[in-house]
Amino acid sequence: MHELGIESLSSSQVIRAARLLDEELEAWRNRPLGNIKYRIIDARYEKMRHGGIVRDVAVISAIGIGPDERRRVLGISVALSEAEVHWRSFLESLVARGMRRVEFIGSDDHAGLRVARRAVPGAATWQRCQFHLAQNAVHHAPNIEIRKRIGAELRAVWNAPTLVRAEAALAELVASYRSTARKLADWLEHNVPEGLAVFTRPSIIAADCALQTQSNAASSKSSSGAPSRSGSSQAKMPCCAWQPPSSSKSTKHWPPTMLESGGLQCRG
Repeated sequence: MHELGIESLSSSQVIRAARLLDEELEAWRNRPLGNIKYRIIDARYEKMRHGGIVRDVAVISAIGIGPDERRRVLGISVALSEAEVHWRSFLESLVARGMRRVEFIGSDDHAGLRVARRAVPGAATWQRCQFHLAQNAVHHAPNIEIRKRIGAELRAVWNAPTLVRAEAALAELVASYRSTARKLADWLEHNVPEGLAVFTRPSIIAADCALQTQSNAASSKSSSGAPSRSGSSQAKMPCCAWQPPSSSKSTKHWPPTMLESGGLQCRG
């Protein structure tokens, strides 16, 4: 408050200010949503006092892009974990607020989120987060040499111009590890195709290069091995990390340019 020019506050003033903020937050949390074309969902971890102790809690969030091509935080919920019951309750709350016509969903493959996503009605195409896929690949790599290069090798798949070329690049990558790292090859063959759904889209909104997202490295998740698209012609959209927009950016337009192909991913 001193930085804002306020020298002192009484306890009653603090209580009143908090109540006013609670009212604003409650109105924001329950506002109607309407049509949301793209939805990006994830959770990060923060510390919170609960039951007299400080513990890590999951801050579950959703970002949406509607017909007006504006990026908005749709909702935020705090839960003790990413269990399916918490994810389902959060997704159902978005539907209850009128969210509809979702065509494309980006997220990681957390077990609780996977079950909840399938349980809540909707026929949207699911894109597994390329950022998290790269992280997972690093954990499945059998030695440090492979861990250092697997991110760049996956970028060759993400940056392919077409789905056919991406699948061919993936097949080559899997074959290259078949004899030296069989478990990694099997994992790549089974999981990476879930990160190629974006190639089936006829078009995708190009994000503003000024878009800033926070890496999950701030929580318990590491950002090593994260892929990133290069070149101004590639779409850069946050898949699993978000940063609350400031008041000057909260109504920022996404560029109207539509690309014939592109990627959906996190930017650390």
